[in-house]
Amino acid sequence: TWVGDPDMGFGDCDDADESTYLGAEDTWYDGVDSDCGEDSDFDADLDGFGSAEYPSAHCDDPGAGYASTYTDCDDSDATVHPGATETVGDDIDSDCNGTELCFVDADDDGATAPSPAVVVSIDSYCNGVGEALATAPDDDCDDDDASVGSLSLDRDCDGVLTAEDCDDDDASLSAVAGDGDCDGVLADEDCDDAEADLGAIALDGDCDGLLTADDCDDGDDASTSVDEDGDCDGFVTDDDCNDGDDTVYPGAEEVLDDGTDNNCDGGDWVTCEGDYLIIGADPSINIGALEFCAVITGNLIIEESLELADTDGLARLSSVGGQVRFQSNPALASVSLPNLVSASLFAIEGNGALGHIDAPELVDPGFLSIVDNDSLTWLDFPSLEAADDLNISGNASLCQSEADAVHETLIAAGYLGDWFSEANLDGC
Repeated sequence: TWVGDPDMGFGDCDDADESTYLGAEDTWYDGVDSDCGEDSDFDADLDGFGSAEYPSAHCDDPGAGYASTYTDCDDSDATVHPGATETVGDDIDSDCNGTELCFVDADDDGATAPSPAVVVSIDSYCNGVGEALATAPDDDCDDDDASVGSLSLDRDCDGVLTAEDCDDDDASLSAVAGDGDCDGVLADEDCDDAEADLGAIALDGDCDGLLTADDCDDGDDASTSVDEDGDCDGFVTDDDCNDGDDTVYPGAEEVLDDGTDNNCDGGDWVTCEGDYLIIGADPSINIGALEFCAVITGNLIIEESLELADTDGLARLSSVGGQVRFQSNPALASVSLPNLVSASLFAIEGNGALGHIDAPELVDPGFLSIVDNDSLTWLDFPSLEAADDLNISGNASLCQSEADAVHETLIAAGYLGDWFSEANLDGC
């Protein structure tokens, strides 16, 4: 209501306030019409708070779209004004106090813990250190450790992202970059980081695919395994005649008369006492009876045997205390004594069909007599220098030059015994 003052000559719109009168200096946006100019603040979002950007002028009730204050920080959003309720992590300063409520991201890795705490931001946004929006994942594996992030990117929370993890459901498996074959063993500890079947060097010293506990020799990649070679002697069970004894295997040194087949050739090598005579068409024993004789203490004489073709049954014979004599055996085609070392006399005489003699280990034959074997063409005696006397004569098919070569070899080796050789085949 205007109150006239005839003495002053102008009107007053609030005669109770001496600072309010027509023509007084007015302050905008304070809610007071000091100069009675009918001013107020525009309120575009109708939330009761005007904006300093849109002043207007009214004296009476401004009505809809106007307010008596200018403190609204966003006059386009009715939910934003002083005293409004803040929504956490929406990046909107709803109550216009210059700050925002944000979720806590303690390790600042872009993900929060489940049910994260709330913090007041340092400005009106949630982009400061340790602050996060409501849209940030709330499944941080460890919100105090930035090296591990969100479960959605690292399911096993081992710090390796899913795309780079050998197995993102197993925290014990590493990144592909450090474990090329994804076998759980890092490259510098792996026998072959491109081959998952080969594991850690620490567990497989020779990197042959067998763990130390299963490997007979973990320093030799060619060694056998415990499950196929029980005594770890280098021979698998199927080939070993005793896979519980590492001194027994094919080719082992045979121990005489120990009751054990050390070399897996079918029996123990034994000492055969006395003389063994296989004489005539109907001998009392045959050569098979001597199969495992390694030593014969007496004589071994085979004469006039009509059917004997070879000496295979004497393959184990290494020593004869007396004579070894093969004489007048018409069917005997070969003499092979691969292990014979010594005898008091070694005589092979008058065997018409005999083509060759092979005794590569014979060192001390005592007296050696190779005589009148019409079909003999070659012989192998590499080490006869311990013999007392040698006679190679009357062998119609044996080149004299071959007999002479034997003699020359013996002389070169220091042979000091007697040598006799004649009537072998000349001219070859």
